[in-house]
Amino acid sequence: MEQTTTIEKRKSRVLAWLLLGVVFMFAFAFALVPLYDTLCQALGINGKIADGPQQMQSSSVVAVNPVNLQMVVTNNGIDWTFFTEQPSMSVEPGKEYHIDFHATNHGDQSQTIQAIANVTPTELAQYVIKMECFCFTEQTLGAGESAVLPLVLSISPDIPEAYSTLTLSYTLYER
Repeated sequence: MEQTTTIEKRKSRVLAWLLLGVVFMFAFAFALVPLYDTLCQALGINGKIADGPQQMQSSSVVAVNPVNLQMVVTNNGIDWTFFTEQPSMSVEPGKEYHIDFHATNHGDQSQTIQAIANVTPTELAQYVIKMECFCFTEQTLGAGESAVLPLVLSISPDIPEAYSTLTLSYTLYER
């Protein structure tokens, strides 16, 4: 009888540790994104762009050198075709540009994705002003469905002249 009680106590202790481990893993997974953002901000890496629509600071266009804007898309293993017809273009800082991205879901069921934007070189992220972007919200396409997703952006006239090329990349993640 005493041996059974000892075994029951051990089982209860193991179960308690397992439950504590599950709770810890859930809490860690929940806190991972804010921790990552804080770490990247502290180290000055990751070139993330502000999450919502932004406004141009000045209404006048300043005469500065054009910037070569390259747009790259990574579909991260998702069965979608996602591209823009203008993967590279010369943009004048301070001027507004409308760029269409074409998306097609090649899967056999509806799928929701979230596009995450990144700027390279990372120190130029603060100069990218997105007024409208498909990356602000999740995008859902049915099986075989296609859509045109808009991007409206401007490059701040305050961009340092030492930079002539800026890469805006989007990575698609399934939700």
